[in-house]
Amino acid sequence: MKRLGLVLISLLFPTALLAQTPTCEPFEIVSLDGRVVTTHDEGEKGPSIGDIRVGERIIGDKDGRPIGEVRWKISLLDPDHDGKPSHNLLRMFFLFDNGSILADGIHTPRNDIHDSAKVSAPKTELVVLGGTGAFRHARGVIDLLPADDGNPEHVRYEVDISCK
Repeated sequence: MKRLGLVLISLLFPTALLAQTPTCEPFEIVSLDGRVVTTHDEGEKGPSIGDIRVGERIIGDKDGRPIGEVRWKISLLDPDHDGKPSHNLLRMFFLFDNGSILADGIHTPRNDIHDSAKVSAPKTELVVLGGTGAFRHARGVIDLLPADDGNPEHVRYEVDISCK
């Protein structure tokens, strides 16, 4: 449904998305509506190595105008970490009309990986592995940050990249 909305916006206002699409220099993006999350329990029932959480949502510029999508996969690495929060491999794909960015990081979620109803967005630093299109040869970091308003649904991404 959210993808249909993004497509309709781009058909009705063909330059609306293109005019705000980021280029390969530092920028900030925010999460918008349309969050979809699925969890997969691998191996033993309950948290175990290899469990995954996949999701997607529409992202916008810092003024909240849609500019693309983000998709992610979180893989559980250590379900029983001596009572400490578990670690997960977080892989994120940022998709824009003019290209994409791939980034990885170690994510320490605020809640069980299987609880797809809850947003798990603690501060996480991701390393940019590369990109396509306008982001070809991209390198840098992306900081995934909880929003300033305290709402867990609102997530910000500070993208510090270069393609030189």
